[in-house]
Amino acid sequence: MNKQGAIIIVEDDKDDQEIFGEVFKDLNYTNEIIFFNDGQEALTYLIEIPRSPL
Repeated sequence: MNKQGAIIIVEDDKDDQEIFGEVFKDLNYTNEIIFFNDGQEALTYLIEIPRSPL
């Protein structure tokens, strides 16, 4: 498992996105965090990225 990869979160509520961001910051995660408002956006991103998530 690649523990250095991006963290993808699908959440449409901006307040919840902010809470997730704060939690990961408080836990000292250095991973990039990518938010999507819906599953279709996340799926499109995953299909189009040139690298495979590990």
